[in-house]
Order: sequence, then structure tokens, then C-alpha cells
Amino acid sequence: MIGAIILSAVDAALPATLAQRFPEEEVLGLWLVAPADAWTGDAALLFQPPTAPPSAREVVRNVQPQLKGRELHAIYLRDGNLQREVAAGLAAGLEGSCLAGCGAVHQDAAGRLQVAMRPFAGRAEAEIEILRLPFVATLRDQEGSEIAPARPAAPARNVDWLPAEPPAWTTLEQRASQADGIDMARYIVSGGLGLGSRESFGKLSPLAERLEASVGATLAAVEAGWATVELQIGQTGNTVRPEIYLAIGISGAPQHVSGVYAKHMLAVNKDPGAPIFHVADVGVVGDATAFVEALTAALHQALASPAP
Repeated sequence: MIGAIILSAVDAALPATLAQRFPEEEVLGLWLVAPADAWTGDAALLFQPPTAPPSAREVVRNVQPQLKGRELHAIYLRDGNLQREVAAGLAAGLEGSCLAGCGAVHQDAAGRLQVAMRPFAGRAEAEIEILRLPFVATLRDQEGSEIAPARPAAPARNVDWLPAEPPAWTTLEQRASQADGIDMARYIVSGGLGLGSRESFGKLSPLAERLEASVGATLAAVEAGWATVELQIGQTGNTVRPEIYLAIGISGAPQHVSGVYAKHMLAVNKDPGAPIFHVADVGVVGDATAFVEALTAALHQALASPAP
């Protein structure tokens, strides 16, 4: 059921701390919080887009009509570029409120929703009270968060998928982007100013090709003109969740690491005191460019050698 979108009420009341992990096969990780009678007698709704992931325009067009008329407290999606677009579209159509990149969500003693946020790349903490419902939000994964509620036991009712309405503009030329799908990439090789030059940054592409990975960049590398803004990862760029993240010549500024949720991170930096080593699983102290050249050569030799 890869790419499926499942709508169902997860609970009659918002739990003290909302679960923030979603089934991997659900492209949006979309959950609803509603009063007990808002979903009574209605099975979960199952959408299966013909393409995965679908466009935000398609998702809003299909999901929104199923939500109108229901008394909803909140709609939550896992955080990501697609999800942020969908959240904004749903909030506008349902005349609710919207926040992206939220932390924990809870109710105060009066039943009002309170949302924890970490603005300024995690250097500050804030708690925001939600006054307008339904509240639509994308949630960042948090360490120690609870596991999301199980799917309802009732079989899901299939809903026909309507294609997106044609846009009001015409594409004259479409160019492939190196950043296509970076927020859903399984492996990422990302570079920062520690690579020293645009030429050295360019050596990430052959390495990424051999690893079947995507190339990413820090804000500083983008501002230096070494990479396009589409490759930027961090608070003001893409939020990524790869299995393996190679941070090459990256210092580890909060602005960057706040956008990285990797299962495993390998960092290379010549400065043994670089903050990136505090969040990396494996650290290499050494010249970033030399590391990239050596690893690329080793992979080239290994892939060229015949299997025994």
C-alpha cells in the first residue's frame, strides 16, 4: 500500500502528548483528531493515488471534500515539503489555522491546544496557543515521542482518486533537477564550506552517483554559489529523513542539523571540535576533499572488480 493516504479519527480526545511517528508506507502520515461522534458509523477512508507521491494540489482536492462538514479538532501530518503544502491548502479550505514544523502538542486544563515550537534553528523555545479550529499542522519527529495510534480495525472504504485540475499556466520548458525527491531520498551526500571550493563541492556528485544517493548542501554552501537553493538542507531548506547522511565539511550549525532526521549520520571535518560530531554516529577528523576523493576511488575500484 505504498503511497496510500488513510483518513480516520485516531481518538475521541487529544492525548496528553500527541504521537509523532507515522507508518512509513503512508506518504503523508495523515491523522485526524475528532470528537467520538464525528466519525461514527464511517469506516476509514482509503485513497490510492496513481503516482507516489502525488502533488499537493491533488491531495487537497481529494481529501478536503471528505473533511468538510465534520467536527474536527486537528489534522496532523509528518513534516516535509509536500506535507507543508498540503497542510496550508487544507487549513485554507477548512478555514482553520496552520503551523509547520511543530513539536509536541497538548491540551491545557481548559482544553485549549498548546503547541511547542523551537524557532531560530532550535536556539529558542516557544509555546503557541491555538485559537482557531481545525488546527492543521506538520509534526517534526521528536526523541522519546510515543508511537502513533494503530490503524482502525475496520476495513477502509476506497475513495476514487480525482486527478488534479490543470494549472492556469503552461510549462514551456521542463528541466530535470538534481534536487528532485531530496526530501524523500534514502541516502544523501551533503557538503558545506569545509570542502574549501566550488570545485571540491562538485566532487560530491560522482560520489553520490556511486552510492545511488542525492546531493545536499548547507545554507553557507548555497550562499557561496557552490550549489543551487534546491539542494539546501536545513531550517530554511529541505527537511530530510535518509537512512544514511554523509555530512562532508559541515560544521553542524543548528540551522542545518534542524532539518536532518537521519537514522545514521557520518561526519567528516578537519576540526575535531566541530558541533557536527555531537550528533553524528560516526566521525572522521580529516580533510573533507581528500576523504571524498579517496572514498570515490575506492568505490570505483570495488564496483569495477568482478564478483568472485
